[in-house]
Amino acid sequence: MPRLNRQLSFLVLCVTLAIAGVANADKPRLYVLTDIENEPDDAMSLVRLLTYANQIDIEGLAATTSVHQQRRTAPDRIRRIVKAYGEVRDNLEKHEPGFPTADELLDRVTEGLAVYGMQGVGGGKDSEASNDLIQA
Repeated sequence: MPRLNRQLSFLVLCVTLAIAGVANADKPRLYVLTDIENEPDDAMSLVRLLTYANQIDIEGLAATTSVHQQRRTAPDRIRRIVKAYGEVRDNLEKHEPGFPTADELLDRVTEGLAVYGMQGVGGGKDSEASNDLIQA
């Protein structure tokens, strides 16, 4: 019987350590680059992402260009969505803790240069978003 107790105690210890490890694990880091306002799917994806913001470390939200939106970025659209998230954040917190505040997320909104592709690469072509991404 003592051996069984030791084995059971060891098993309980292992499970406890495993649970503690998962509970204390760092959240996955994410830096979002989006050509938001090119199509509605980017705005919808950002809304969906924010419903899981307590499970992900959102390090940045950068408005960028794309092949379909080559000369414009839309950081204001990101800010509008984050502000709307701020209106429901407290309700999300009632169900699960850890959601960042809207102000925390607004501080992470940046934008890249309003040029497309390789036109935005090279010396003197740094942007608020590229600097922030490098820092992250």
